[in-house]
Amino acid sequence: MPWSLFLLMGGGFALAEGMEVSGLSQWIGDLLTALDGLSDWVIVLICGAVACYFTEITCSTAVTTILAPILISLAETTCINPLYLTVPCTILISYAFMLPAACVPNAMVFSNGLLTIPDMAVTGFFLSMYGIIWINLWVNSWGNLLFDDLYTYPEWAMSDNTTCVDSAI
Repeated sequence: MPWSLFLLMGGGFALAEGMEVSGLSQWIGDLLTALDGLSDWVIVLICGAVACYFTEITCSTAVTTILAPILISLAETTCINPLYLTVPCTILISYAFMLPAACVPNAMVFSNGLLTIPDMAVTGFFLSMYGIIWINLWVNSWGNLLFDDLYTYPEWAMSDNTTCVDSAI
């Protein structure tokens, strides 16, 4: 495997760890509490769309390691089940269809010379939109059945500073 791949992945892990240790993830999650007035499914839709389109310009592994702690902090501050927020977002991170830089398969398809970036961008935009809608519908229907009760804040997610005691089971 090329060293650049290891450096890209390691850099993403180091950046995510630095964000977690420094408190930056918690700070960004606290800033996102402005979303608290919205319905939970709207928060999941917005975060999923951001995750899906953010991965178009950078490595999905790096996006996951950076975004997961932020989403967990957001879930804690808004009293949303962390699985309800992180599962659809991590699935949508793999929906990188628009640009050659998004993932290796896109780069391989683009390198054959038969597709242009506008071709990929238009098709990928609609595929990503379809994926965002599909995953949001899935998590609000089948996801609740698979993960027990996604609509309440679980006991296992509580920490010493959790303020979601009233909504916990």
